[in-house]
Amino acid sequence: QARAELTADPEKFREQAKEVHERAKENARKLFLSQEGSWGFGDDAKETHRALLAMQPHEMALFKKEFERQTGQDLMKFLHDELWESDYDIACDLMSADRRQDGVREFIFKTADGWFDEDEAFLFETLEGLTDEQRTALVKDPRFAAARESIMEDLGDNEQRLLRAYTTIDPKTGMATIDAAQVAAVKINIAMFGEGEWFEGWGTDEEAILAELSKLSPAEMVKMQSYYERFYGEDGQEYDPSKGPSTVLLEHINSEITLPAIE
Repeated sequence: QARAELTADPEKFREQAKEVHERAKENARKLFLSQEGSWGFGDDAKETHRALLAMQPHEMALFKKEFERQTGQDLMKFLHDELWESDYDIACDLMSADRRQDGVREFIFKTADGWFDEDEAFLFETLEGLTDEQRTALVKDPRFAAARESIMEDLGDNEQRLLRAYTTIDPKTGMATIDAAQVAAVKINIAMFGEGEWFEGWGTDEEAILAELSKLSPAEMVKMQSYYERFYGEDGQEYDPSKGPSTVLLEHINSEITLPAIE
């Protein structure tokens, strides 16, 4: 499965290989510093797990070699010596193709209280990186409802919408499948107005808007506009695709993007 993800194009293959090596270098360093940081800091199991989450199970052989190259230490022995048993178990699961979903699930539950130092972006990246089966297993875990409630307390309105989009069970399929149109609607609004907390955002991220739009099929584009009007239009407002693009979305884009008006 890991090999199937690689491109057959030689140039793109070289780019992919370079990206994996750079990621291995960066996260090997982060993992070491999470336990042996300078000036007496370290012993941060959360950061250790985050470094492992940044690598895929099929990349762990390379990661272990890179860690040994940088530190002169065996990665597994280092983790065993530095981590509490429960944290070591999570680390081992995150490195295993067969148990990755278990590691992600335990990592989320362990860090739900107080959340990732308010690093919600990492939460959403983690949820998005799961397969539908893995995400469904997480959501159906008896502990998840309480964990999500705890996380919700620290989120703005838009972030709460995103969390629901990533973790809602579809009653037709029984799966926690990501609704791409719903996620895009929220992310486009975040790119213009921020997460929905008491303070305003830091300006419009035009590249993020274009990136979200480019991911959608024509059918998903229509659905996204329906979500956008439902979330950000007047109460009870419904999107009618026969009348053209969403007026609410166009109004927001034209008022926030410093480009010629979008029609």
